[in-house]
Amino acid sequence: MEKPRARIESTASPGMVPRGGIRQFGGRREGREEEGEEEEEENAIRDKLTDAQRACLRLCMALLDQAVNRHEHESPFICAMAILGIQSAGEPVHGGAAGIGVVSPRESAGGPRSRMYPARSRDDGSIHGSRQPQSDAVDLRTYGLKIHYNTTAESNVDWMRDRIIYKSVEFGMAEFRGMVHGLMAEAARILRDELMFMNDDEAMPTIPWDTLRDNPRNHQAPWSFVQDERNAWEVDGEWWLFHRIGQNAQLQRRFSQSGPEFRWDRNAVKGYMARMVEFREKLLALIHITGGQPARAPEILSIRHRNTIRGGLRNVFVEDGLLVMVARYHKGYNISGDVKIIHRYLPREVGALLVHYLWLVLPFQQQVETQIWRRSEISSNLWLMDPNGTKWTTDRMTTIMKREGQAGMGV
Repeated sequence: MEKPRARIESTASPGMVPRGGIRQFGGRREGREEEGEEEEEENAIRDKLTDAQRACLRLCMALLDQAVNRHEHESPFICAMAILGIQSAGEPVHGGAAGIGVVSPRESAGGPRSRMYPARSRDDGSIHGSRQPQSDAVDLRTYGLKIHYNTTAESNVDWMRDRIIYKSVEFGMAEFRGMVHGLMAEAARILRDELMFMNDDEAMPTIPWDTLRDNPRNHQAPWSFVQDERNAWEVDGEWWLFHRIGQNAQLQRRFSQSGPEFRWDRNAVKGYMARMVEFREKLLALIHITGGQPARAPEILSIRHRNTIRGGLRNVFVEDGLLVMVARYHKGYNISGDVKIIHRYLPREVGALLVHYLWLVLPFQQQVETQIWRRSEISSNLWLMDPNGTKWTTDRMTTIMKREGQAGMGV
């Protein structure tokens, strides 16, 4: 008989906000900047439940609350765990299911809960020793983990000289380097030719890497290293692109409608924004590949380039002539409660793309969006929502990485 498939997901993504420098972090929540947004979404979901769905939810919660008096087989929850755990080494299913019981929802399907779960008695948050099914689930998980860590895992990755084989995918390091260089060249071309309107004989504004300074203790919003008065920028990035368009008759005709007064051509602006989205996608792939150990999508997509009032200190810093991204979210925080500060330093070439974008292109984009679409709030997220409303999600990042890998290496 085929084993039933089980999928347990988590939407919790707590982050830690730094206090007083890059390496000093406190315990405020980061991720969504709007307070109460998560609770509003939960209330909206609960309001959409049908009577049958509410009844099923109450049944599931009752199963978790059921007391096991004589034998564990009295509990349907434990029986289901036994079936789902067949040939799974216990860890994936049991680990997630055991975690369900130690989370005390604020409200049930029908309103406020009449009682909370028993107090946590162990560091892992379990209720070991109680008569509830979660206690047996924790024991099953522990036993399954012992088997899991003492069993040789199936091999999926292999090396043959300079070639990597992962399941049915195979490529060489030369192909991988070629993909990165090609991705870098294309991102630089889009930035230079289509976002900054540079001619072939023009030099890009110089980044003062040797004298570039940052103040990680500055919590003022909205502030970033671009606003640091010690940095002697060659041009005023706030208006540089506006001046280029105003001094170029061809660009004026491209972005303005005919008439006595200047009015933005929405179609031309939409085309420009589409090229900017393409550049950000390629920049995301470059940062993910070249910025040290690859980050998980929730980590890299939550990066903010400047301080915010609710989110606190930003994630992009300058240190010793290099751009560094400091991730505050990590996968194991919910379980361990330990803060792990992860620094990812970007190569100078990739950092230059990001600096030029933040310094010269992003101010133009934000002002144009404010003038045309009357947006009152501008996101400080590096991967802010696209002008057409498309969000940056894990699935989208996966699609980007697959597309660039196929284009660069054919895999």
